[in-house]
Amino acid sequence: MILVATGGNPGAGTNNAVAEVAIVGPCSGLTAATSVFISEVTTVAAAYALAPFASLQSSNTNVGTSATNFQGLINAAGPASNLASTTTGQATAATALSGMVLPTAEMNTLADILAACVNSGVGAIPSTTCATLCAAATPRGGSAPTDTFQAAIDIALNPGNHAAALFALVTPSAPFQPTLTAAPGDFALGIQYTGGQIAGAGFTSGLAIDAAGNAWVGSTAGSNPKSITKISPAGAVLSGANGFTYGTTGGNGFSIDGSGNVWLDVAQLSEILELNSSGSVVNTFTTPSLVKPTGIAYNNRDGTIWSADTNNQPSLNNGFSDFIGTTVTHATSTRTDAVGSPYGGMNGPFGVEIDSLGNVWVPTRPPTPRTMA
Repeated sequence: MILVATGGNPGAGTNNAVAEVAIVGPCSGLTAATSVFISEVTTVAAAYALAPFASLQSSNTNVGTSATNFQGLINAAGPASNLASTTTGQATAATALSGMVLPTAEMNTLADILAACVNSGVGAIPSTTCATLCAAATPRGGSAPTDTFQAAIDIALNPGNHAAALFALVTPSAPFQPTLTAAPGDFALGIQYTGGQIAGAGFTSGLAIDAAGNAWVGSTAGSNPKSITKISPAGAVLSGANGFTYGTTGGNGFSIDGSGNVWLDVAQLSEILELNSSGSVVNTFTTPSLVKPTGIAYNNRDGTIWSADTNNQPSLNNGFSDFIGTTVTHATSTRTDAVGSPYGGMNGPFGVEIDSLGNVWVPTRPPTPRTMA
């Protein structure tokens, strides 16, 4: 359910450029007692969440998706509800939600930019503010937005466009606080997730998104055991406080097949694990040609696995020891031991991906060995 409020008189007559929006959530969650607070803050949250699904045509804003991506549109409500409250109309405090850090100052700044247009002509706010906003939000080579929601969508889709000019619209007595103290380089919004083992003392080591929109993130956690944290589109940790753990192993890459199973390469054990959606190991995959996998891709076209391999070959570069492999292994995913087909002659393949045509892409080092100061 998405609510839209248009027009209205902020004090200087009807302002036809006002369009404020709130994502309320599933209709099943609404009752006769449901109360919704729509504000510039909820409008920003809705615009950034719905921008990938929006089509702007003159004074019409169309939001929708294909029949095959309903889940994506549903998932958009999660981050929007984290960014702004439809109960208060305010941005959520930066650290108010467990497991995430929110861009509260950026949210308030964007809301204040829209508020300057909403209150155009009131007090010391110039009556031309809406025209200035729409001009600054216009995409390069595109059409100018006609209301505040369209402007917010254009900013979300083009965050580096005229950031300073947009920031200049914030009035001295802006209604939403705290805000940014200076113009940002862009108005990209990001939620930092820290739940599960993501915020451990180690570092993240792989990321994949499944068909439901859940993120699978590997982490060294700074100490054993290594783990994987699964996060929902709304930021909820689905893998417990310690994540899905696999002894002392650590994964360098993930790939998810058409059945929703997760394929994890384990460099320390020279193997690949197949996990179900609950994080349980359902099969272990090994092959004689697989020595130290450092990237994996599952080809849903033919059910085969591609894995980059460092081969455990030590190399010394000016005192820095690392591993430089030469092969990529291609093997059938029989869920049991199988003989792979290694493709050699590469200089340090690290990662692998497959495009829609079935072509395999492998990032490698330059032909000339690198040096380190």
